[in-house]
Amino acid sequence: MKHGFSFIELMIVLTMIGILSLISYPMYGEHLIRTRRVCAVLALLEAAGEMEKYHLTHDTYKNAHKEDLAFSDSRCDNYYRFSVSSESDSYILSAVPHGKQEKDVVCGTLTFDQLGKRNASGGGDSKCWL
Repeated sequence: MKHGFSFIELMIVLTMIGILSLISYPMYGEHLIRTRRVCAVLALLEAAGEMEKYHLTHDTYKNAHKEDLAFSDSRCDNYYRFSVSSESDSYILSAVPHGKQEKDVVCGTLTFDQLGKRNASGGGDSKCWL
């Protein structure tokens, strides 16, 4: 009576592990991209609230800079670059993918304006926002 595994059995198990790895790794990468995107969306929505506070205080959006707003984009800093473009009665908040997040071709750059209009340069608008 022999105990242990044969070489064939070991090769079958290793092949199965390899196949499962090939399937799951790309799915994990997509999950990370979506998670980082959620971080950027939340930061944009938080910044929009801060823009409204700025407007209440100054009666204009003009001259509002990212540094003037009390929102934290540091949690997404390695993956997105945030910017504010403001006029007297309008603004556009942008989150541009950076680093590993540049692989996000579905959404690309996320923007949000004073009317609540959400846009994604990649065209996948419905998949890009919460």
